[in-house]
Amino acid sequence: MLRAFRDRLESAPLPLRLLICAALLKFLCAGFYLPWFTNGSDFALAHGAGARVLAGQGAQVYDEFLAYRPESENTMFFMYPPPVALGYAPLAALPFRAALTLFELLSLAAVFGAFVVWAKHRKLEPFSQAYYLAFSLILLFFPLDYAAQLGQNDALVLLLVVLALAWQKRPCLCGLVLAAAVWLRVFLGLLLLFLLLKRRWRQLAWAVFWLAVLAGASLVVVPWQTQVQYYAQLGRQLGIESFYDNQSLTGLFYRSFTDSGYTRGLVNAPSLAQAFTALASLLLTVGFAWVTLRSKDEEGFDEGFGLALVTALLLCPHSDTHHQALLLIPLLLLLERPRVNTASLLYYGFFAAFVPVVAFRFLAQDRLVAFASGPWTVVYSLPVAVLIGFWFHCARTLCAESAPSP
Repeated sequence: MLRAFRDRLESAPLPLRLLICAALLKFLCAGFYLPWFTNGSDFALAHGAGARVLAGQGAQVYDEFLAYRPESENTMFFMYPPPVALGYAPLAALPFRAALTLFELLSLAAVFGAFVVWAKHRKLEPFSQAYYLAFSLILLFFPLDYAAQLGQNDALVLLLVVLALAWQKRPCLCGLVLAAAVWLRVFLGLLLLFLLLKRRWRQLAWAVFWLAVLAGASLVVVPWQTQVQYYAQLGRQLGIESFYDNQSLTGLFYRSFTDSGYTRGLVNAPSLAQAFTALASLLLTVGFAWVTLRSKDEEGFDEGFGLALVTALLLCPHSDTHHQALLLIPLLLLLERPRVNTASLLYYGFFAAFVPVVAFRFLAQDRLVAFASGPWTVVYSLPVAVLIGFWFHCARTLCAESAPSP
């Protein structure tokens, strides 16, 4: 297979060969090499929860989360749903360093697995220009590298979501992988609304079934009393809504209208931030539903699925850079069109290349303090603005495809 890859690559146009070489080199450095030097700070939280499950201490999984208060300094705690703690238990059977190494290898496998599944689902001819292009675009996408460096599971989530698309005609399997993705990233619950709007009853029913099965399995290790406490506290404000890397509607309005340890907005009016967030979220959800309902069922399903992912990222209360790995799906759909719009290329370039500057800004906050107060806080919300623009770009493309031919 590697020989076929090389032979066909040699016959490809020079710009495409340069792109593929750049993607491979960049992925080798940022996607493969750097993760081995991470301390896996985010992975440590999930590994610790899995260790408690193995030790029969499931009732203590959420001790730090339940005890956390907005004035607390340490914001690192496990707050995934209970099925995730159960899912990490096998890795927690290993010492932390060994578990982190295995996790990084699994993440790398998930990246390549997502490409293979995507190429097969979209019927990309092996080693064609479209095949090479998709391969390069995935390897060049920074949020995937960032997730690996943090020890986050976004590569696995991406693979699960791509599998859900590929298995949409196999409702049981589609529902299973979609349920697993939703438990790992709760904001992906919006995909259930998408299935409802598209009247994909079987996929929706199976997804709900598997969500219930996984939830029931978690009750074996995390007592129901602890789970009730967890879900009761899940929607509360944590004081990290205005965090520099929260690139959602919540982050936008809380940076603009609250004072916190991260930024000082135009005014300190949390109720105003909450009201604007609720109103914008409602309008976005209604807009998403309208676009979805007027799009064609079969031809526009993948594109509508991609729009749902963009919508979910904007609606999520805490949407960080590594979550934007999911943008690969709508971006790949746009960039494999026969005639690629320049705007699509610019959106891809922003999230693949410019976002690293934004993602690491909080590591040098003492040098960026000028942007942490007043109207200058808009600099921290630039990715949100671009994401909103990308939502309209995807929606406009989907509506254009659904318009009747003259």
